Amino acid sequence: MRYEIKGTPFPVVECALQANEKMFTESGSMVWMTPNVNYPTHSE
Repeated sequence: MRYEIKGTPFPVVECALQANEKMFTESGSMVWMTPNVNYPTHSE
């Protein structure tokens, strides 16, 4: 995974994942994503 912190005064982290790489985030933490991202959800 590559990542870059962008913006001020409200920075965001822009991540670039390789094929089959996974990312776990907290609820409500995603601001946007590209259309080719598979985004399955579940609650624990």
